[in-house]
Amino acid sequence: MRSQYSEKSQIYYDAAVDLMNGSGYYSPIPHIAYYSCMLRMFHIWYVEKQMSEIDLKKLPDGSYTKDVHNQLANQFKLLVIERYKKTDVTKGRIFEKHLGDLKKLRVKADYKNESISSDDSKKAIDLCDLILTILKSLI
Repeated sequence: MRSQYSEKSQIYYDAAVDLMNGSGYYSPIPHIAYYSCMLRMFHIWYVEKQMSEIDLKKLPDGSYTKDVHNQLANQFKLLVIERYKKTDVTKGRIFEKHLGDLKKLRVKADYKNESISSDDSKKAIDLCDLILTILKSLI
């Protein structure tokens, strides 16, 4: 099933790859790669699973969070663990680590007074590839 979330996820991914292949503009790549993954998660949550934003924001104690990105990441870690509990029990930790590493690169690119190298950008795309592969296996 297609949605604007999945379309934008693919466009963001393609844009990151295009930037990597020759533009010399490395700083936006971790940002774009991270949001490609987030958009794919939104697609799966809202469209494939037909869950609501309230379902996403509600915490186990009955309270609600405003931190949708971290909550989404936590929900997907649980979904990955559930999906792979019989075949690959490490997949949830792998997903969490890759997404965390990609987020660190995005924070470096967006908020730190540090340059983003071509190696950083390549790593961001590689992490994005791995994360998207795991996410696509959930549908």
